[in-house]
Amino acid sequence: VTNATFASQRFLCKHLITDEVVAECEIQLSDKYAVLEQETGIPQHVFESYKNDLSIEESMGIAVQNVFGAESSSLYSEERVEYFYSKCTEYLEAKGVEYKEENVRLAADKAARIYSDCVGIHNVNSLKSNCERLERSCSKYCSLSLLVIISCIIMLTVLYKKRQIAYSYLAGGLLGGGISGVFTSALCLINKVGYDLQYYPGVFQHSINGMVKQYFNLLLLAFLIICIIGICIDAVLMKKINKDNVNDMRLDMNL
Repeated sequence: VTNATFASQRFLCKHLITDEVVAECEIQLSDKYAVLEQETGIPQHVFESYKNDLSIEESMGIAVQNVFGAESSSLYSEERVEYFYSKCTEYLEAKGVEYKEENVRLAADKAARIYSDCVGIHNVNSLKSNCERLERSCSKYCSLSLLVIISCIIMLTVLYKKRQIAYSYLAGGLLGGGISGVFTSALCLINKVGYDLQYYPGVFQHSINGMVKQYFNLLLLAFLIICIIGICIDAVLMKKINKDNVNDMRLDMNL
């Protein structure tokens, strides 16, 4: 479950960017570009012209993908500075306003940094390394767990001549582990474990909490499946044992 969620690039890309996050980013950008308009005299709509080329949702999706790639996930670059610079000079020249290139470039750099702060993802080195380490750990522990389970099955079949007894212990182990996992997952959901994780920028906090909740939901489902498997094995064994007892009774009656 962990490998399919927090260690998965697809899961993060899908669930980190939500409608609430996009809406909050747009509000923050508008507020900060309104302040930049007061500082530079360049209208806010000039800085927000990026919406005609690339939506906030698309930009944030690119930022998440860049976390696992070679490009910068902060979305700050000289190309973006040049983009805002061209938009500003295009407006000023259309209005016939004289300007100093140094001042316009400074305004373009501020606009690019505001965009990066609101839309980009920062401090990704630790996030990327944690995801990679988590993926390696999950693979290792899954392999180890599978080896232990197979070893236990082999030992049970060796210890007990009657395989029904061996398999009943296996079913009991699955059911016991499943029940404990269900209770643990449910308690984590009720107590909102992991909701105190802090991430920058803060706009992603709601998405992180949502992913934590979904993680424990999936974990709860996984343990429920384990419980069902244990119950099914036990039910099959009981049916076989009852059938064997009936056959033994008939055999004794015939004798």
